[in-house]
Amino acid sequence: MNENIKNEKKYQRKHREIYLVLLLLLAISVGFSYLTTQLDIIGNTTVTKQSWNIHFGNPTETTGNITGTNRAIADRGNVALKSGTTLEVDFTATLDYPGDYYEFTVPVINAGSIDAMIDTAGITNILNPTSDLITYSVTYADGTTDQTKAIAVGDGLHAGKNNLVKVRIEYKKDVTNDQVNNMAAGGLSISSTYSMTFVQATNAANYKSFERNNS
Repeated sequence: MNENIKNEKKYQRKHREIYLVLLLLLAISVGFSYLTTQLDIIGNTTVTKQSWNIHFGNPTETTGNITGTNRAIADRGNVALKSGTTLEVDFTATLDYPGDYYEFTVPVINAGSIDAMIDTAGITNILNPTSDLITYSVTYADGTTDQTKAIAVGDGLHAGKNNLVKVRIEYKKDVTNDQVNNMAAGGLSISSTYSMTFVQATNAANYKSFERNNS
């Protein structure tokens, strides 16, 4: 009997010790909860709406008459924006005599709100490229020297500005008798494509001093 009582007391004492340990752990955890501080970083970011709009404006043919004739330079061809788009310019030219040329200008317009720069530029396609009877050039119209007129990768164009580009195709003056006489009876037909690709400007963009304000 006494042995049973001793075991019972021992059992109860052990349980009391477990309860005390649990209460102590609970008290410690509650205490830590009062000593804990929550730090939050709450962000609210706004992305401003911008616009990207690089395109060609309406082209303009060079005016004036061909030397020694009453025929206007514009009579040698025609030029217009491709129907339904402002991203392509189509032109045709008929050159009869050495020295004849057809020329027009077209503005490259940044009508968006993001500064742009040229990523690629140059002739991407020219049929009958072996012909040495013509010269074909695309330059800035407002440059004062060959260097400033040259169009190059990295040239910048500010938002709200435009640069005037000049396209010229000329029947060379210094062709030989054989070159003229050996031409096919139907003449020479040449198709060409000049492409300009723009991307968002970086700090390396080279902006031209002759940029114009968009009207």
